[in-house]
Amino acid sequence: MKGCFTIQKNKKIWAIIVLILALIAFVGLAIVAIVAPMQYSKPVAGVAENDFTFPEVIGNGSDGFTAHTQTSAAIPATTGVVFESGKLEQTIDLCNPSENPCAFVISLYLGDGTKLFQTEPIFPGDAVSTVFLSRELSCGHYSDAVIVYDCYSVDGAMKPLTRCELVIEITSQ
Repeated sequence: MKGCFTIQKNKKIWAIIVLILALIAFVGLAIVAIVAPMQYSKPVAGVAENDFTFPEVIGNGSDGFTAHTQTSAAIPATTGVVFESGKLEQTIDLCNPSENPCAFVISLYLGDGTKLFQTEPIFPGDAVSTVFLSRELSCGHYSDAVIVYDCYSVDGAMKPLTRCELVIEITSQ
């Protein structure tokens, strides 16, 4: 008889423990469901509602670019560029898709930080086909180069909005 009483008592204890754990899990999930959307809907302090940014934000704060995402800009995908060795004037296809809400200023840097070129603003629907390098490149591959898309408002004020940096390879032949 005594053994039966102990089994019944243990079942009650285990049932209470399982019930408490389920309640804790439910409360935790409810808190996450309430708090998570609030964190993503808050704009960054000091940023206007009509600011636009790229999906990936690298520049933030001290360089004048903001990190608030209202709309994104389409960035032409590239993994590398090919230049003619020994020449400063280079042919390249840099465009700003017409659906973008911002102007691009595109810069290209070598892996050591040397700036090879920077374009004038390229407005939506426009393109640049010629750039002048800051130095001639000898034949070879330059890995870890960085192409930077600085995004600016097109309202005439050219307000800096954000920056996107992509690591690419330069081939000079």
